[in-house]
Amino acid sequence: MIHGLKWLHNASAPVIEARNVCFLEAMEVERDANDEKFGFLVLHSVNIP
Repeated sequence: MIHGLKWLHNASAPVIEARNVCFLEAMEVERDANDEKFGFLVLHSVNIP
């Protein structure tokens, strides 16, 4: 399983307020009962005071 804490800063256009985004990310690939691969990606927002 891959885990990560990511931070993004968006400062694209002058008419849009700059934003900071922080989130936890988890990704994994597994096999089901028929031995077929499946994967998933979970993102969860994190508030940092």
